[in-house]
Amino acid sequence: MEPWFLRYPLSLLQTTPDLLNGALIITAAITAALTIVGVAGVYRGSLTKYDDAHFQSKSEMRKNKMIADITGNGFIYGKLGSPNSDKPYVSADPDRFPHAIMIAPTGRGKGVGFVKPNMLHHGGSAVVLDVKGDIFKDTSVHRSKGLGNKVWYFSPFDYVDHPSPDGKRSTGRVTRTHRFNPLARIAQMTSTDEQYTALNTLADLFLVVEGDSAKSFYQAGKRLFVACCLFAIEQDKPTLGYASEVMGGGGSRADNYRQHAELTNIPIVARTLIEMADETQKILDSYISVINGAGFELWNDPSVVRATSESDFDFATFRSDQQTLYVVVQPEHLTTLAPLIRLLFADAIASLQRREPDKDEPYTVMFLMDEFDQLGKQPLVLNSIKTIRSYGGRYFIVSQTVPGLDLIYGEAGRRSLLGGAGIQIFMTPQDDRTAEVISTSLGKHTIVSKSESQRRIKDLDDSANVSRKSEERPLISSSEILRFPLDDVLILPEGQYPIKAKHIRYYEDRHFGPIDKARQAHPLPFPKLDHERKKVVPKLSTVATNTGTTPENTGDTEKGEFIEEVQVNFAKMSARATRASGPRKPPTAAKSAGNL
Repeated sequence: MEPWFLRYPLSLLQTTPDLLNGALIITAAITAALTIVGVAGVYRGSLTKYDDAHFQSKSEMRKNKMIADITGNGFIYGKLGSPNSDKPYVSADPDRFPHAIMIAPTGRGKGVGFVKPNMLHHGGSAVVLDVKGDIFKDTSVHRSKGLGNKVWYFSPFDYVDHPSPDGKRSTGRVTRTHRFNPLARIAQMTSTDEQYTALNTLADLFLVVEGDSAKSFYQAGKRLFVACCLFAIEQDKPTLGYASEVMGGGGSRADNYRQHAELTNIPIVARTLIEMADETQKILDSYISVINGAGFELWNDPSVVRATSESDFDFATFRSDQQTLYVVVQPEHLTTLAPLIRLLFADAIASLQRREPDKDEPYTVMFLMDEFDQLGKQPLVLNSIKTIRSYGGRYFIVSQTVPGLDLIYGEAGRRSLLGGAGIQIFMTPQDDRTAEVISTSLGKHTIVSKSESQRRIKDLDDSANVSRKSEERPLISSSEILRFPLDDVLILPEGQYPIKAKHIRYYEDRHFGPIDKARQAHPLPFPKLDHERKKVVPKLSTVATNTGTTPENTGDTEKGEFIEEVQVNFAKMSARATRASGPRKPPTAAKSAGNL
């Protein structure tokens, strides 16, 4: 059979329009069908496209202003090359990203790659938690001589030999530390109502209560704590050491509280002390036990009492004068000193938040909190991370794991911290949960997968069918995160795609290396030890028998003055004992001395 278009002569088609139109329609339809089939064989259609997460290129980073000159004052997060190369640093304008949080396990180089470079770089003031003391050792000289900071060293348990005035021998072991009095700022307030409110807030900032049974006693115990602190301020002894004596005391607590209530002129203090005096001994002991267990028992330690007896520095001046406070603690003391460290950071933050900086306060204050999750909950940090910038504060938080933060703050609190930081920095984790969080935070991208099926039709002829489909997968899976190169860091700026960079080794770096070498020729700015002779504490037997002893006939004026002071106190103690036991014949001096 001949094809349809050859059945009719051309002359017939030309003279028969209907026949010609029908032929043309059929021809066009067949042509269109063949075209569609042909195109379909080549083009299989567009695939679904999901997210396009990727690591920023250098041009993207420049566009997003994530590459900054070393002369800027933003945090340094990493480097786009090896430590000794001249590649640029990953950094950002501090007005845009004032805070950063870093999560990295021990041994990943967060100290040499982030903490110390930023301590050597950041202008302005700083408050630094220095676990082990190596940050002080490697950065304090430059901050003092290179950046013009006054350096403070707070380390209540740093015991060293106390040299004699000639420096040839040791006169005993003493603590080498500047002092910080948590009540000094509150004592300066002129209103007792304001002081009460500040003390009530302070208690919640550093006392951490564990267990539901303990929490039921906490509120009443806190009222007692606040009353004792307010009483200490009123008596011109504004220290937590004295407040601890008032709360614990010796002998009958009820009697002591009633005596203190008679001495105070503050109604709420008197009322609280009388209420506590009327409680049963068991209930009162429970109140005190809960407050001590929440962190106040630390002030039973003489070293802590001495270190918090006065303040050598004032956080209110950190924005007007460049200063750096190193809070140095050894790892084995971190848990013990955690309440005091929480209190110190809370007081520093509260000092900034009293008002926004004036024109004569140009300096920002960096709060570098290493081992953040080991300090216990710090609600003021969590609540202020989105507002502290306007007060001149900048947070650099360092923690080891995501589960560590979740344990203290819960998932919602941890998300709030990460979100408020603006910049998140991660190094190769060791636990699955942290790896999962990092993988999720990096985002997902689209990949195209192909599958091929074959069917043999003849021995020498294959027929193949290839299919493609788009899939969404993590930019880096959690399992890949656990195998991530140890020299690389992941930087996640808010509102941008992630950045992959190298972490810095400051001692090999072209900029920081010379700074490190220069500081080694200078001594560390430790506090000066007091070379005054310690007062000789006489035996009570000496005090009792040497009635009438005067400073002149002791041969030592200082010793005589001290004996005279103790004699007066001894007489007062004897008088109280006599009144308590009723009339009795006083013992002779010789007998007293023998008994003592």
